Amino acid sequence: MQTQSKAEEILKELNYDFASFDLDGFLRFVGERKGCEIVPIPWEGMPLGMFGMWMRDRESPIVYILYRCNVPRLHQAHIQLHEVAHFLLGHFAPNISQKRMREIVNGSCEPPFDTMLYATRSEKQQPADVEAETLASLIQQQAVRHAGASKLARSLAAEQRLADFLKGMRLA
Repeated sequence: MQTQSKAEEILKELNYDFASFDLDGFLRFVGERKGCEIVPIPWEGMPLGMFGMWMRDRESPIVYILYRCNVPRLHQAHIQLHEVAHFLLGHFAPNISQKRMREIVNGSCEPPFDTMLYATRSEKQQPADVEAETLASLIQQQAVRHAGASKLARSLAAEQRLADFLKGMRLA
């Protein structure tokens, strides 16, 4: 199945009402549909060149999404959507204990970068990132189409350049 078709099928199966899109609500919805809790974690410790990662809790039905939080808010949202897209697509994620996750968030332990870097450098990961990026972009398109770009621009008022860009594209 081609990447675009696969992403469209996953989005169709979700049956999410994008008219009321907000990122937290979307993550909750996906978690409920997939029988888990999705926990987004803003993290300043992301290494250079990485923007996000996701891991599964080995003890409970929890998916952790760590994302770089020192980038514009719209980029933070895109990172989270990219990582949840990996989850929806059934891509690889390391399993981690809750104790280790707490240590990572508290800064006393590093994430399993060795596992993540091995996975991202594999031949299978490059197509996986294309798939995740395609699905994340489709989700964003639906959110803008149904919830309205002007609503998005207003909610990101601190991101004036984004608001100006959306206006320039006649989307706001």
